[in-house]
Amino acid sequence: DGQKILVEPLLRDFQKFNSNTGYMRWSRDDITELMHALSRFSYHYTSGKYLLCDIQGSRCGNRCTLTDPVICSTDGEFGLTDLGTEGIENFFYYHQCNQFCRRHWIQARPQQIYIV
Repeated sequence: DGQKILVEPLLRDFQKFNSNTGYMRWSRDDITELMHALSRFSYHYTSGKYLLCDIQGSRCGNRCTLTDPVICSTDGEFGLTDLGTEGIENFFYYHQCNQFCRRHWIQARPQQIYIV
């Protein structure tokens, strides 16, 4: 009948590491810190144009399956979940560098916290 469906595996031990509104999971375990550093690295790698955030997924030992991320951009080019510069500044307002962050990575300097 031409019906199409999308199926993905059931993810167990689902965890949200950060969001597009500034939420940060506060845990000092390596996987959580790596996910926060991944967001910061994405901003550095794109010269401050994009921030990969809303990182969430399933953990199995030292492996993660990530799902449904968000990209915040300086131009707001990725739809409703792209909170633009405000989303980027919210991330950096709450971000605390960790063992995986590098000093030379650029970061936004938020002037204020935005309520979204």
